[in-house]
Amino acid sequence: RGSLDLSWDLRNRTVPANFRLITFEEAQISLQKGVYSHIICHTIKNLFWLLPYQRRDIVFAAHIPLFKNSTFLRSKSLIKKFTVLFWQKFFGLKMIAVSPFKQESWGIPCDVARFFPVPFPPELLAPAKSREVRGAYVGNNIIERGEELGWSVLKELIAHAPIQVIGRNPGIPSAFIPANFRDFVAEFSKAHFYVYTVSAEFGDGYNTAMLEAMLLGLPVVALPNPSSPIVHGENGLLAEDTEGIKNHISSLLANETLRLTLGAAAKQTVLRDFSPEAFWAVWSRVLKLPPPSSSTQESL
Repeated sequence: RGSLDLSWDLRNRTVPANFRLITFEEAQISLQKGVYSHIICHTIKNLFWLLPYQRRDIVFAAHIPLFKNSTFLRSKSLIKKFTVLFWQKFFGLKMIAVSPFKQESWGIPCDVARFFPVPFPPELLAPAKSREVRGAYVGNNIIERGEELGWSVLKELIAHAPIQVIGRNPGIPSAFIPANFRDFVAEFSKAHFYVYTVSAEFGDGYNTAMLEAMLLGLPVVALPNPSSPIVHGENGLLAEDTEGIKNHISSLLANETLRLTLGAAAKQTVLRDFSPEAFWAVWSRVLKLPPPSSSTQESL
């Protein structure tokens, strides 16, 4: 609803077997009947339309930080924060942040459940890398979202180096728009490295796409960030500015051994530091659910 469509997009991800998509109207009817034991919200708008139901089993997942880079953003962030505090005080709302950065920006004590990348099905991976050594960047509506996705840096990089932008970006003529999830995975897995251009002022040192790239064994070139899993020269390359990133990309383009060495270390970093077990431990505690069975853990 609204200008930003937050509905599940089948071109990005197929629906897991244990999920079921319903319409907004179906959700309202189910809420009136008390069908669900828990409700997980991801935006403040969710809380506003849930207000008539006054449910006490709602969890707010903070996926987006509170931006404070201008007077307007600070005012908007205050409204969001007070809305969550209101729900906590009167309806027992529980909150989970998906990263320490998100939790710190909200300034509300809560559990942190760092998200983890789900491996792509092997049968969807491209049989080989692209003939031309190239990088990748994944994101939708990058120009409109601006610095939230590091557009000022990215636009210089794609004019300088072979970087395939993947996602729905009508303002970027060279962007690859996948027709479906299979299309997305095939194109993504053809890349040789990944670029991450979000600065510490606007976001975490990683997002899902970057972790997926690392899990694919791609080295990452990024800006420094306190929450970044990248250690310069060990599992990726860091640079203070756009020119530095360009230099690192040139090194990766010319050196296959460097790409493979950093990429292998990047994959091990994700497997070690972003585990489904740690994620589940937080959510099961908040939702008061029993430990998952061995089959459930394997499916994660």
